[in-house]
Amino acid sequence: MEAFARVACLCFGIIILTLLILNVVFVLGGYIKLENLQPVLGNGWRKVWKELFPTGITVPYGELITFTMILPYLNKKSQAVKVGLSAIIIGGVSLTINSIILLCVLGPDAVFRSTFPALSAVSYINIVDFIERLDPFILILLIILGFIKISIFFFCAVIGATDLFQMKPSSISIYVIGGVIFFSSLMIAPRYQAHIDEGLKIVPYLLHLPLFIGVPILLLITAYIKQKIKPTVS
Repeated sequence: MEAFARVACLCFGIIILTLLILNVVFVLGGYIKLENLQPVLGNGWRKVWKELFPTGITVPYGELITFTMILPYLNKKSQAVKVGLSAIIIGGVSLTINSIILLCVLGPDAVFRSTFPALSAVSYINIVDFIERLDPFILILLIILGFIKISIFFFCAVIGATDLFQMKPSSISIYVIGGVIFFSSLMIAPRYQAHIDEGLKIVPYLLHLPLFIGVPILLLITAYIKQKIKPTVS
């Protein structure tokens, strides 16, 4: 886990530097059009809340439940809350800034229709016919981010499976769980459109809400009851 964390820190530096360069190019190239942000709340708060719940809350913030599998492996558990909150704030601010920039460059209609808005926005860049074709930067970011996210999920799946079935972590369990993930991905969503439909219409209600909101609430209630019962038993 420590080796993976160090690789993730290195990738984090690459991600921040790449995003900073691209955002500076957008500003210097005059691609930022603030009028694309208007009208603010043109459809009222109801549309905002509809986008926020459940998909806006469960992904990516609900996925933080994954890190409950990693917390026992921390060397400095006392700093988990401070570091975790800092990461959530930095991630939220970064997502907000990048969403605003994409809206300013493409406009809301183009962002809504585009499968990968960042790729569409980068394709606009052409400064004096010299700085252009920066699509590989976005592809590199997608590969890095996908690698980190899937690796964390895979790691936690191995931990959970070995703990659930009382097995010792081994290469066999890693291959078995990896094979299950691979074949399940092919069966669940054979095409990208099917993946999007299931991810927006089925998974948020049948999986995300019970797992990301229901389970943490039950754990919190359980911990509270145990804390109240212990002094009484003593």
